[in-house]
Amino acid sequence: MELCKINPHIRYAREHHNAMFVNVTSYCYDCRLFYIKKGTGNITVNGQKYQFSNNTAIFLPGGSKYKLALRKQVSAVTFLVFDFDLVQDFSHLKQSLGTADKDSFSPEKVIQYESPVEFTSIIIQNVPHLYETLKKCTDIFLFQTPYYLETSSAILKMGLLELLREHIATPISIKTNQMIDYIHEHYHETELTNEDVARAFNYHPYYASQLMKQATGQTLHNYLLHYRIRVAKNFLITTDFDINTIAWKSGFNSVSYFIKLFKQHTGMTPRSYRKSRTNLIF
Repeated sequence: MELCKINPHIRYAREHHNAMFVNVTSYCYDCRLFYIKKGTGNITVNGQKYQFSNNTAIFLPGGSKYKLALRKQVSAVTFLVFDFDLVQDFSHLKQSLGTADKDSFSPEKVIQYESPVEFTSIIIQNVPHLYETLKKCTDIFLFQTPYYLETSSAILKMGLLELLREHIATPISIKTNQMIDYIHEHYHETELTNEDVARAFNYHPYYASQLMKQATGQTLHNYLLHYRIRVAKNFLITTDFDINTIAWKSGFNSVSYFIKLFKQHTGMTPRSYRKSRTNLIF
């Protein structure tokens, strides 16, 4: 689905004051957008915790598992909440679908449709200027002015696109360097995948791979493989580890795959590579 085709169907839109999120696991059946106007706290999604403070927007795709906790301050806590779909296909479901706990959650009830890749992962972004737009959306939806469904949908679409624009405006070099650092720290984990790296930064795997491609000329998958080969080369030259140990320490869970890949990249087997370097004088 192309980004330009989103057409939100809002089921719930409110501004809340002096309320507290309970720090328990929740599941949403449709999309959620929280805008924390005043308050600090944290949200945990897929086991990873993120801090937030005043003027933070949090987008969650339908089906998300999360814990959201606000810490009450001296002044009032203020936040906006939206329950919605990105399309109008299920507009016959007019009432809020609510949230479920881990015991009552029914995966088959999650609203299913094709989403733009940009909105398949959570987005957490500080956007102070977005409050007025979203507040206007809640007011129109709540007081049901003429054509309120169409108008509030259009305003929410504007808000979501602005949130996305701010999210992707972070320099590519910063985002890519963060992913590279993550790979350099976790490459030895044999089960590490593109999806794991992308998930660590709330990115869709395709988006993460595109960022890496723009910055390094390599896809995320290829960068991870090349880095593991570089690590293996260093082990071959500087240690007397056997080939099995080097494969494992470099992040490969199959020795035969490691040997095959190493030969593809260097034109030599690991043993031949080690032998060709043993007579070097430093």
